Amino acid sequence: MADYVVVLRDGTSDGTVATQAERHDAELAHAGIRVVAVAPGTTDTGIHAAAGDPDRPRRVAARVPLGRVASPEEIARVVMFALSPEASYLTATTITAGGGL
Repeated sequence: MADYVVVLRDGTSDGTVATQAERHDAELAHAGIRVVAVAPGTTDTGIHAAAGDPDRPRRVAARVPLGRVASPEEIARVVMFALSPEASYLTATTITAGGGL
């Protein structure tokens, strides 16, 4: 398999993301295209401040089992893994990078 598709979640429920990954995989697997969804938890970016809630990452961190939110680089590493040869047998699945949530 040489082609890859990674779908990033943007506020969609995990169940919806998993369903979409499975549906797209059923459509694309025969062409050698894997579908791996990455469901990131709260990530420390400027999006919260831009939305008027700059303290949200700090508040959310208290509920995350790891005690912090993700960095953009941590989410990028999950995506890079999904695209790598090491993940060549993953398809129709969702990788949750939520710090334990």
